[in-house]
Amino acid sequence: TDLGPTVRRLRRTRPERGGHRRAALLGAAAAAALVALAGTGTFASRDALPGEPMYGVKRVAESTGYALTFGEQAKARRHLEQAQRRLDEVEGLVTRDQTERGGDTPADPTEQQLVRSTMQEFDSNASEGSRLLLSGPAPDAAQVDDVRQWATEQSARLSGMRSTIPAPDK
Repeated sequence: TDLGPTVRRLRRTRPERGGHRRAALLGAAAAAALVALAGTGTFASRDALPGEPMYGVKRVAESTGYALTFGEQAKARRHLEQAQRRLDEVEGLVTRDQTERGGDTPADPTEQQLVRSTMQEFDSNASEGSRLLLSGPAPDAAQVDDVRQWATEQSARLSGMRSTIPAPDK
C-alpha cells in the first residue's frame, strides 16, 4: 500500500522542534514576569499599614521569608524583626490617625481595632522570638544580652508612644 499521503499528513500535524523551544522560551519568560511582578508587589507593599490594600501582600512576603528561614536562632531573630515591624506599623497608624482626625477628636473604632490587633501581633512575635532565643539548656550570654537590648529599645519606643495610642472606648 501507498503510505505516502498518511505519512505526509502525520508530519504536518507533528510539532516542529522549534515549537518546543518556543514553548520553553515562552514559559521561561512568563516565569520571569511572575517573579518580577511578585518582587514589585513586595517592594511596593513594604510600607503598607494594616487596613491598607497592599498590607496583605506585605504579610504574605513576610510569611514566605519566615518559611525560608532555617534554624532556631534565625527564626527567633525573624520573629523579633517582625515584632519590630508591627511596632513600626502601630507608630504609622497612630501618626496617620492623628493627622486625619486632628486635635481632640476621638480615635475611629476601626483604627483602635487595627492598633489593638497590631499590638497583639507585636506581643506574640516578641514572645516567640525571645522564647526561641532563650530556650535550651543554657542560652549563652550574648543571646541574653541581645534579647535584653532589643527589649529595652522596644520598651522605650512603647513608652514614647503611650500618650499617642488611642484609649479604647468603654
